[in-house]
Amino acid sequence: MTVYSVLSPYIPPAISGSFWRLYFGLTPYLGVPISICRMTGPARPNGRTARILVAGRPGWFFRTISNLVFLSPPTVEAIGSAPIWKLRPRLRELRNTADVTLVLADAHNATWLFSGEYLTVPAWVGMHRPAPPAGSLGLDLVSRNLRRDLQRIRSHAYQPLHTRVPSEVAWFYRDYYLPTSYRRHGEDAFVRDERSLRRSHARGGILWIKKGEERVAGALYEQDNGVLQLLAFGLRGGDAALRKRGALVAAYLNLCLQARALGCHSIDFRACRPFLRDGVLCHKKKWGGTLYDRTSLACEEMGIDWPRWNPAVADLLGELSVIFRHRGHLSALSTIDTGQPSSSEEASKLHHQLWLPGLYRLYLVSHRGWQPGAQPPPDCALLDPEQVATAATFLSRCDTGPNRADGAFLPG
Repeated sequence: MTVYSVLSPYIPPAISGSFWRLYFGLTPYLGVPISICRMTGPARPNGRTARILVAGRPGWFFRTISNLVFLSPPTVEAIGSAPIWKLRPRLRELRNTADVTLVLADAHNATWLFSGEYLTVPAWVGMHRPAPPAGSLGLDLVSRNLRRDLQRIRSHAYQPLHTRVPSEVAWFYRDYYLPTSYRRHGEDAFVRDERSLRRSHARGGILWIKKGEERVAGALYEQDNGVLQLLAFGLRGGDAALRKRGALVAAYLNLCLQARALGCHSIDFRACRPFLRDGVLCHKKKWGGTLYDRTSLACEEMGIDWPRWNPAVADLLGELSVIFRHRGHLSALSTIDTGQPSSSEEASKLHHQLWLPGLYRLYLVSHRGWQPGAQPPPDCALLDPEQVATAATFLSRCDTGPNRADGAFLPG
């Protein structure tokens, strides 16, 4: 049990974001040191050995990094700890002992802690899309894969049921939401408390997905200033087979239709992890989702640094395709390694896979460099390894470095 889980149900929604930003901003100065460790193990995607220096609260963050980066549990070497005001110089002393440094800090202290040296990565990003217009499902906004999903779910004859019965929140919470969250994310699951869902339910309802008379899935939502917000989703008993049979797709489809019926102008799919290859983000992208920065709600941010460019760094950034905050925008950084200098066509193919509406710019680094005259896709910059030798070098080139191999420059 954490302080957040104990207090969260009692904090009014109107001040929740400000309260927790203040709480997490002050906590590091109350004698609570920041733990530091070094993880070594086979990294995604190819098992190449990587060393990751990790600083933050032990527990959730350390487990998250272990699961995100490594194919199997890494060796963890405890290095010690440092108070927040000594953390930056301490990490400078240690940075050459690892391929990458990952730091979790509260949003307030991250401003000075990461400045100029680290990519600043929001702990969560948001996704939203317009409500479908009358007489249309808005399928022109979604992907070909999703259209195939919609065709497949028709065979299951799913039907929606909208309810606003307060007593159903406990049933949804116990039998749908919690089992799904814990089965998907294990002990790292971030779950909302039942009290806060009851408050939200009073401003919205539950969309159930039925097969015959059986409710196989549910989505709890609220309506706020013309926005339908998806707050919790669950499959009956957490049964992953129902996801494969299209129950999740059926829920999203009917949420879009519900938003239109309620006269909402948009649908907020809420939080995703800040990685272009994250499964939840990719699913919401299929529904025509647009990226937005959740600065008013984010209490923590992650910093990423590397002391030298090497294959382990390229693997990590390519596997995650990190979304980072820079000069008031959200941009992303990814890599490509074709075994030779990469071409314009290969850049265009990767751009098509990764690009997300709401991004300011996508930076692509070819580990072998680019072919002479390689041209970038729209809103994309092509960089060579020497231009990202360190995180600080890369940040100094954002918006002003060459955007293609022949040296043309982006506007400042």
